[in-house]
Amino acid sequence: MIPLALGLCALADDGERADSGDPPGLRTSRADGRFVNSAGFVHAQLKQHPPKLAFHPKMTAADFAAWQEALRLKLRELGRFPEIPPQPPPRHLGTVQRDGYEVQRWEAYPEPLGVVPFLVLVPTGVSAATPRPAVLCLPGSAYTKESLAGEPELGGGPPTGVPGHDNMAQWYAKAGMVAVAVDNPGIGETGDPLVGPDEISLYLVWAGRSYEMLSVSQKLSILAWMKHQAFISPGQVAVSGHSLGAKPALILGLLDPSLSAVVWNDSVVSWRERAVVCDLGAPFVNRQFIPGFIEWLDYPDLMAAMAPRPLLICEGGGRGTSNECGRPTVSWAPRPTCKSPTTRSTPRRTGGRWTTGTCQRA
Repeated sequence: MIPLALGLCALADDGERADSGDPPGLRTSRADGRFVNSAGFVHAQLKQHPPKLAFHPKMTAADFAAWQEALRLKLRELGRFPEIPPQPPPRHLGTVQRDGYEVQRWEAYPEPLGVVPFLVLVPTGVSAATPRPAVLCLPGSAYTKESLAGEPELGGGPPTGVPGHDNMAQWYAKAGMVAVAVDNPGIGETGDPLVGPDEISLYLVWAGRSYEMLSVSQKLSILAWMKHQAFISPGQVAVSGHSLGAKPALILGLLDPSLSAVVWNDSVVSWRERAVVCDLGAPFVNRQFIPGFIEWLDYPDLMAAMAPRPLLICEGGGRGTSNECGRPTVSWAPRPTCKSPTTRSTPRRTGGRWTTGTCQRA
């Protein structure tokens, strides 16, 4: 396995005071090292407690296999997947012909009360006699399955993605592969004009589930359907996700060892380290939080657990000109100890958005 440098940077060495180098609001002057400031307490907790199932590069082959299985079991536990009685099979709603492929419209019924529409792009000439590999395609936050397929948006609105850039399902189909495009929950055809994905995610947490794992659960049912289609080559199904869809794609890759590859179209960061380095000012997106997740693992751990299957990473990490702290301007010039900024004008955060101020590394 090729070692990868994952995450923003190394945190403080074991035993280092949690408040050293941190901005005043996250420091403590108490002799017992405790925090009156609640943000300082949370910051110190994240800084001093790495995930319990974090990847370790010195694992033996046997330990690695056991660790992969432990991650898989923990993900299923954190997913809170409900026991689902038998559901109707997906239903075909119609087909339109495009240049070199056809677009089939389907809907799936992954659990009681729910419907998940999806598109299937089948290249010309593909059949049970001539099956082809398939890719399940998951869009980014504001994009739809129609944008992935290069199809007109439902209702005649403007494209949610950049034509020619965000239509990964169409590109896979033009390359001769079957492509299946699915909306994220609460977006596109599954969206509501008044209740957005972040509100949905909060109510799901209240009900004991999470937005991200609902997305995973829905895709698992569609993957099961894909594996039984005669026009899809057995054992040649991959998952490709962009941004919001990249995380479910990676989780699917670990939960289902039969998947042949995962494509990660997103930056590579440790979410825990980013929260610490950014002094809890990293972008907070409700829909990407799974209760208990960071106690046990982080996304770079899932990337390592994909070995030896292929994992294609199509974006970089949180250095250079990246604005990973969610503030208007951030310099990511590395420092040897990678401490938090020592001088800055503190931004104001309103409705989850940073509005003013700068964050400059010393």
